[in-house]
Amino acid sequence: QTSQNALAGATVTFDATLTNLSGTDTVFLNGDSTSASSTFLTIVDLPFLINAPFFLDPSASSGPFELFDVIIDAATPPGTYDFNFFEILGGLDGNAFDTIATVAFSVIVTGPSLVPEPATLWLLVAGLTGGGFARGRALVSRKAGAVAAA
Repeated sequence: QTSQNALAGATVTFDATLTNLSGTDTVFLNGDSTSASSTFLTIVDLPFLINAPFFLDPSASSGPFELFDVIIDAATPPGTYDFNFFEILGGLDGNAFDTIATVAFSVIVTGPSLVPEPATLWLLVAGLTGGGFARGRALVSRKAGAVAAA
């Protein structure tokens, strides 16, 4: 899942399954690095630090887990925010911090729904109905005055 849609002010979660492609070497997952394309986006790596295994044996896979979250600032204008990166650092021992995996991802910020709320529609109907009654009453009053004058 390299792209997520959300409203401004929301938090989106990116999940992953990690696989060690080496058939002979254990790979240690020692840290991460992040880069966001906009100051409106904040990448939170705590899920990786809590959920990722310390290492993957040869050809092993992790179960799917929450990799990282992205907090979208409430003032974020609608649009597509590409060129964001999450990198997993590690290597063949517990002290290595080489880039061993990179995920490029997008966040698509959508605008608020343009569908009015039901209460707004009821208020509009009530206003139009009230206006119609007032206009009808004014017409009846004019006709009654015209008949009396004749």
